[in-house]
Amino acid sequence: GSISSQIIALGGAAASYAASKGGVLQLTKAIAVDYGPQGIRANCLCPGVVRTRLAHHVRADTENHTTPVPEGGQLPRQMIQTPIPRVGTPEEQAAVAVFLLSDEASFMTASAVTVDGGYTAV
Repeated sequence: GSISSQIIALGGAAASYAASKGGVLQLTKAIAVDYGPQGIRANCLCPGVVRTRLAHHVRADTENHTTPVPEGGQLPRQMIQTPIPRVGTPEEQAAVAVFLLSDEASFMTASAVTVDGGYTAV
């Protein structure tokens, strides 16, 4: 499996970053096609904003209408209308990864699973 962020779904000015993440998605599909007959599955976890040390260092834009989140951080304006309007946790991402590695996902391959609280839906 692999991990790719959902920045590619939104576009923007991060062309090289988006291209690398798009490459991860295509590589996941290629691995699934090439190695599926040998019983190897390949899926991609696409996390949204997750509370990590890296995210902690990214400062919210307080001049663009941020709102407090329970852990004391700020939620960027564009996330306020997310169906689940909060930052995800590493544990939530890990739970999906564990599922993808389990026998319950034995017929899943070449899939990109987005875990972003619905951010890319709005």
